[in-house]
Amino acid sequence: MESQPGYRIAGEGKEIFNRFQIRDKIRAGEVTNDTELAPEGNDEYRAASMYPELARYFSLLSAEPVAAPAAGIVIPSAPPLPITSRLGPGLVYPFTGAGWLVLLIVTGLQLVPVAGWVASAFVKVYQLAVIRTSASGSTTMPRVGAVGEAINAVMTFLKVIVVAIASMWPILAVSLFTQGIRPLWYGAVLFTLLYAPASFAVLAKTDSIAEAVNPSNVVEFMRSLGSDYVIAFAALVFALSLGFFAALGAAIALRVTPGHLYVIRGLRGFFTEWAFFYFAHLVGWAMYRRST
Repeated sequence: MESQPGYRIAGEGKEIFNRFQIRDKIRAGEVTNDTELAPEGNDEYRAASMYPELARYFSLLSAEPVAAPAAGIVIPSAPPLPITSRLGPGLVYPFTGAGWLVLLIVTGLQLVPVAGWVASAFVKVYQLAVIRTSASGSTTMPRVGAVGEAINAVMTFLKVIVVAIASMWPILAVSLFTQGIRPLWYGAVLFTLLYAPASFAVLAKTDSIAEAVNPSNVVEFMRSLGSDYVIAFAALVFALSLGFFAALGAAIALRVTPGHLYVIRGLRGFFTEWAFFYFAHLVGWAMYRRST
C-alpha cells in the first residue's frame, strides 16, 4: 500500500496529519489554500495549495475544477509578493503560531532580574529563527523548538553577543579617531542602527561569526536587499514609535495606580520585542523574495 506523507499544520504543534486527514480538513474548511503546512521531518512551511498531492482536493471544492498536476510535472509557483504586501499582515505576524505565547512569557520574565537575562538570551536566538523561517516563505512564527537544542541555543547566543559587539565598530571608530566632531558621531550612530540588524541577518543566514562580523559581507547583504531593507528598517522605526507612545500613554493613564511602573516596563518590553519580531520577519521575507 502506498505510504502517505505526513504534514504539520502551522500553529497546531508537532502533531502529524496524513494526507487523508488533511483531505478531510480541507473538505471541512479547517485547512484552506493559504493554511501553512510543513512536510514531516522538514521545518519549511508552505501554503497547502503549493503541494501538488493536495491541489486536487482544493480543485474539487472549486466551482471550476482544475485538473491535478501530472506526476513528475512541477508547476512553477507565482513570484513572492513584494515586501510592501507584508507590512500590514506583518504587524500581526508576531502573534501567529507560538508567537503570542513567546511574547507574553518573555515580557513577564524580563521583569525578573535573573530570569530576564535568560529571556533576553532566548529571544535573540528566537529572532534568528524568525529570519530563517521567513526566508523560506513562512508567514507564521516558528515553533519554540526552532531555536535548537539547549547546547546549540547557548552557542548561538554566544555568537549573537560577539556579533553585537562587532557591529558597534562604526561608533567605536568615530569615537577613537574623530573626537569632538559631533556630526560624524551622529552619522556613525545612524549607520550602526542600519548596520547591526543586517549583521544579525547574515548570522541567521550563514550561522557563521566570521561571515557576520565581516563588514564587506554585511554591506553586500544590505545592498542585495536594496530598498526592501530600507523599507523593513523604516517599519521597525514605525513599530518602535508605536510602542513608545503606547507605553507613554499607559504611563500617563496609570501614574497613580500602585505598581504602574511594572506595567509600563512590561508594555515597553512587549512592544519592543513585537517590533523586532516584525522587523525580523520583513527581513526574512526580503531574503525569500531574492532567493526564488
